[in-house]
Amino acid sequence: RRIARAGASHVAVSSHLARRMRRGRNEGTRTSHEREAKRARTKRGEMVRSQPPPSSTVQVPKDELVRLLAQAARAIGCEDAASELERHQGVAMEEEDVTMLRRAIGRADWNEAERLVDQLASGAQARCAHLALRMQEFAELLLEGRAEQAVRCLRDRVAKMRPSRLPAHVSNGHSDQSHVRRTTQLDVDEAIFDASTNEGFDAKLRAMASCVALAKRKELLVDALQRARVLAPDADASTDVQRRETLARVQRALPRGIMLPDRRLESLLSDARRFAIAKCAYHNVQESDVSLLVDHVCRKEDVLPTRQVAILDGHRDEVWHVQFSHDGTKLATASKDGSACVWHLDPESRPPRAVLVHRLEGHVLPLSYVSWSPDDRWLVTAANDGRVKLWRAEDGTCVRTMQDQSEQVTSCAWMPDGSAFVSGGVDKRTCLWDMQGQILHKWEGNRVSDLCIVQAAGGSACLVRACTDKQVMVYDFETHRERAIHESEGVSSLCASRDGRHLLVHLPSSKIHLWDLAHGSAMPTSPRREFVAETSKSGRYVIRPCFGGVDDRFVVSGSEDSQIYVWNRDTGGLLDVLPGHAGTVNAVHWNPADPYVFASASDDHTVRLWGLQTHVEWDVTTWPDG
Repeated sequence: RRIARAGASHVAVSSHLARRMRRGRNEGTRTSHEREAKRARTKRGEMVRSQPPPSSTVQVPKDELVRLLAQAARAIGCEDAASELERHQGVAMEEEDVTMLRRAIGRADWNEAERLVDQLASGAQARCAHLALRMQEFAELLLEGRAEQAVRCLRDRVAKMRPSRLPAHVSNGHSDQSHVRRTTQLDVDEAIFDASTNEGFDAKLRAMASCVALAKRKELLVDALQRARVLAPDADASTDVQRRETLARVQRALPRGIMLPDRRLESLLSDARRFAIAKCAYHNVQESDVSLLVDHVCRKEDVLPTRQVAILDGHRDEVWHVQFSHDGTKLATASKDGSACVWHLDPESRPPRAVLVHRLEGHVLPLSYVSWSPDDRWLVTAANDGRVKLWRAEDGTCVRTMQDQSEQVTSCAWMPDGSAFVSGGVDKRTCLWDMQGQILHKWEGNRVSDLCIVQAAGGSACLVRACTDKQVMVYDFETHRERAIHESEGVSSLCASRDGRHLLVHLPSSKIHLWDLAHGSAMPTSPRREFVAETSKSGRYVIRPCFGGVDDRFVVSGSEDSQIYVWNRDTGGLLDVLPGHAGTVNAVHWNPADPYVFASASDDHTVRLWGLQTHVEWDVTTWPDG
């Protein structure tokens, strides 16, 4: 038995040793292979890792990157560098046909341009590009006074492009026009899109034909061509500019990627900068100061005014309104004590100074509003006595007193050119006054709690009135058309952004609605955003919020709980709540010339200036009454 056990043990040990020897040979072989692969990867300059971590960034295709860099190099005059980059990478910025198309449009060779378009696209895409080319040819012929050739172009070239059906690349098989716009696959220019149906094309032909009669009146012809969308609207009518616009229209009609838009890399970098700004909750610096070389982050203490730097105590009763001059060097306040104060601000002195230079007295009842003229030479005050007074800001002299309203005047605002101003009140009258105190126009029918005048870039001035019947009325001074924004409750006050694109509406429930006015002729049906002050008190007093900071990116408002609330306009996030006042904060106003200073007016008889945490306290001088 011992011999048998010993034999069995020997067999087991032998089997175990054999398995270890086989495993060693396999591991040795695998290790050898791994060493060879490692040396091979090292020779190729690859990272020696079995499983490299995934990249956190999206890789840009090499050919697109080369094309963008080559275009950017040419834009700054480095033609040799661009050519060398293309040669070294084997990627051309654009095909030869595209280069020839650019040259053909530049020298107005429309037949050659049309032939090259056919080399690059077909079907509806080519037809849209042809239409863009022939519209430019038609416009140039008219502007040169060659009406007969323009008519021939319209008849023999443009009219023959009439579509038999809606282009498939635009419609996806749907005939409803609103659905077409939502399902557009290509970035077709509006001027081309409105001719993509038979009805639209016929309307385009009629509009172009109507321009022929104005061939000898160039000042009217340019406007007619722009209204017909033959020439780009609001653009220089010079030939070079319009040909570049035509080239852009052709590029948008062609298949994506064939033709690079002008300065494409700069456009992408600008988008990246705007994206970085949008992500920064406290952004309050000029866009030109945002570097693309590092991540953009604004620190709250560096850019948001949260420190009380001065207390202006020039009034003997509640302060109901406050407004900076447009140059930011003066501050006007209106009070229940029946007076208005004008303060001179000198932030450059050491320490900064605020000096009371004028006390405007003459109203017999409390003042509700004060407004600076666009050139800061004049002030208008509105009061509960139904009077409006015009003051010379330089010496504080009252030069005119106007009264057409029988009850409280709640607000006033200047026309953009400073030639007239508007006042409104609770007696359902709104008056447009000239500088001589004459009424130029009168609106009746609505009790007005607040008003302002807005003018977007390139647009006409509009009078915006907050009415107590849950409406905000918008009157266009150019078209004399009035439209309404419908609110959920009566409106207590409003404020427009400096660019005229946004409107703040304050409601008695302490809610603030942000409305987007950049809708053209259509009024928005719902607010873009809502801001709510977390206060237990609401509905008793008029609170006047405002925009603030660089590009009006902040919304700031007082409240009946004596605090000031600051939000991010775009995200709606609450950035800070500022204590300090001992009574209701009735109005706030951000310095239009200094993005780091704003003022607040309160029932505690004071006006307070707010600055950055790094700002020093101001020296305040109250005179002439001591």
